[in-house]
Amino acid sequence: MTSNLKSSPSNPPNNHQNQILKTAISSRPLLIALIVLWRTLVHPYDTSSPLNLNCLSSNSLTLHHHNQNTLLSQIGSAIEDSIVWDSVYFVRIAECGYEYEQSYAFLPLLPICIFVLSRTVFAPLVPLIGLRAVLALPGYVINNGAFVLAAV
Repeated sequence: MTSNLKSSPSNPPNNHQNQILKTAISSRPLLIALIVLWRTLVHPYDTSSPLNLNCLSSNSLTLHHHNQNTLLSQIGSAIEDSIVWDSVYFVRIAECGYEYEQSYAFLPLLPICIFVLSRTVFAPLVPLIGLRAVLALPGYVINNGAFVLAAV
């Protein structure tokens, strides 16, 4: 099996990397399509996504935007509903900081990146889809970008 991966004059090493890169990139829209398909067909097991309490600290830097006042509230709600399992903690940490003991299990690099990107690059989307949905988008971008880079 390893002999197939060795480079030859007709098959340079860059060709394998390009093929892996193309496969990794093309797998991302397929994965998102499968997520959307299964979320519409099957009721989710984790129902923690709609539970979004206000931050405990009054000093939190969160901007209080709710989906009722956004222009694209259905898209924002769909993105918010996809915040499940560990992403609930990462988004909560990015929004409110480390409030609970169980959130200390999640290292700060991803929440910091989510926080920075949601308040810079993705900030113009807050009036359109809401803050919590905007907090989720950098998480998707970072994780999918890391997957593609790790594949190469």
